[in-house]
Parts: sequence; structure tokens; C-alpha cells
Amino acid sequence: MWNNSKSVILSSILVKVCLVLSVAAAFFFPAFARWFEVASRRVPLLIMLYLLLLPAWFALFKLNNLLSNISKGKVFVSENMTNLRVLSYCCFAAAIIFVPFIFFWPFSGLIAFFVTAFIGLIIRVVKNVFAIAVELREENDAVI
Repeated sequence: MWNNSKSVILSSILVKVCLVLSVAAAFFFPAFARWFEVASRRVPLLIMLYLLLLPAWFALFKLNNLLSNISKGKVFVSENMTNLRVLSYCCFAAAIIFVPFIFFWPFSGLIAFFVTAFIGLIIRVVKNVFAIAVELREENDAVI
């Protein structure tokens, strides 16, 4: 039967697979850039792709930490708030990296910018909910 524990394990496996795939993808970025017909856009694309790896890897590590805490039963703890905060910063960093992309590919760049910024915003809201839950848990622990 499917349960929360198995869901967390699956999510953790998927995060690790994404990390491995992103490392492997870094080696294929130059080949990927050669597919573009306009040679003048290859270098900016490569720069953007390699810059995006930094927030992506950091986000995957923080996501892995978050899932690890959840699997240990540590859900409403301040460390998870920090993990969520950093995840949102990673999304906002990716959104900023996509800004120059807008000048080379306007439609794709705008979509990438707004999607990453919107995901960052959603994660910030979830972080704020976690912050309130942590406060409530700490108050309840103090009362008992």
C-alpha cells in the first residue's frame, strides 16, 4: 500500500536522480548549444546553462536535506524553514539568470523567468506557513 513514507522515499530518489542527470547534462551542454542555427547565440546560451547549474545544485541539496528531515519525522523545525528559504532564493537566482535570456529568445525567456520567479514565490509562501507551524509547535512544547 502506498503511504507517506514511500512518497518521501520516492521523492528523495527523484532528487538524487535529478542531481546525477544535471551533472551529466553539464557535459552535454556544448553539444546541445551546437544545435542552434545562430552561432552568435551559442556562447550566451552556454553561459546561462552553466550559471543555472549553481542554483539548481544548491536547490537539489537543500531539497534533499528537507526530505531527509521529513523522513526522520522532523517536519516543523527551523532547519526546514531555512531549507525552504534557500530553495526560494535558488528559484529567484535562476529567474535573474534568465533575464538576459529574454533578449535572445523573448518568449522562452519570459516564460522561464516568470515560472522560476513564481515557483520561488510559492516556496516563500510555504516557508511562511512552516514558520507559523514551527512557532505553534514551539509554543505547544513550552506549555507541556
